[in-house]
Amino acid sequence: MPNRKPPHGKPEVDDGYLRIANELHLALCRLKCPPNARQVIDGIIHHTYGAIPSKKMMKYDLGVLAETTGLKKPVICRAIKALIMRDYVIMHDNGKHREIGIQKVYGRWQSLSRMITVITHDYKGGDPTIYRKTKDSSCEEDKFADNSNEIRLAKYLWGWLQKNKIQRPKPPNLQTWAGEFDRILRIDKHPVEEVRKIIKWAQTDSFWIANMQSPQTLRKQYAKLEAKMRMPPSSGKKEIPHPLEYFDK
Repeated sequence: MPNRKPPHGKPEVDDGYLRIANELHLALCRLKCPPNARQVIDGIIHHTYGAIPSKKMMKYDLGVLAETTGLKKPVICRAIKALIMRDYVIMHDNGKHREIGIQKVYGRWQSLSRMITVITHDYKGGDPTIYRKTKDSSCEEDKFADNSNEIRLAKYLWGWLQKNKIQRPKPPNLQTWAGEFDRILRIDKHPVEEVRKIIKWAQTDSFWIANMQSPQTLRKQYAKLEAKMRMPPSSGKKEIPHPLEYFDK
């Protein structure tokens, strides 16, 4: 990035300015997150949307972000780890170095009102991959909204299991299930309606009704279940009535 004029207490747009879409800026204005995370977000924005010329990604450099935000490098590294896990920040490797930037598709942002807890064993130059997440159920409570496709799919499957009187030691953690459905939708790129149809088919099939009782199994056996579902139905198969029409609301 070209050198800017040193701060002199009289900001001028000639010295540089942020070139950011109003819609994205409004989403950032409404963002509730811990101060350290917000400082890191603002630091990344400064070196991307505020660069000359503006750009979407910046070189992953803890020293630069430390100078910009005034935070210590380990604090920045922990914040970036949490921001990546919550889809606020994206990281790419261009073959020469890693780059980071803001996830501008703000609909993918997940709650940061309760920061993910991470611990470190060794700093090792600020590689965020050395941090690992601790078990913190409070982070999961706000991850998926009640009206999200992930929660609706989790409730949909649980409704079928209840209808079919499938015995479980205890009710499932719907947020955990929603996390698996998130991977099915976001990573595996399966359409919501297709997933719903496969759940319904599996819970009306004499074999899969007892062998597909979680989204983890659904994801593992997805290709097989989809192929079986698309086969012509065998004669005499009796379909179980639809229990919960979550997707008709």
